Amino acid sequence: MPGTTTIGGRGEYFEWDLVYEDININVKNETQDDNRTLRRGEIYRYGVILYNEDGQPSSPKWVADIWVPPVDAEGDKWQVFQAKTCDNYTLRRIGVKFRLAKPIEGCTAW
Repeated sequence: MPGTTTIGGRGEYFEWDLVYEDININVKNETQDDNRTLRRGEIYRYGVILYNEDGQPSSPKWVADIWVPPVDAEGDKWQVFQAKTCDNYTLRRIGVKFRLAKPIEGCTAW
């Protein structure tokens, strides 16, 4: 889409993108656990555990160190929330979506 950018990356076996979802919050009906998001301006280290055909896990394998943009990056795309009223607001929850870039020999699940 013209004028937009996707923040992501690619390694030998995995690709990833930062994704966001807007959720409507009513303060009176929500608990803090329902609204988890990655913190803006932080770096997160991600790894993967691979499983062979016998279901045996590998030790964790490093995938990427992923930086989440601060609130002021790229206009309001990464904003934290927008208030509608004192009790209602929209939260922009940020996460990471991983994809397998190519098959991994001997790996049946991850």
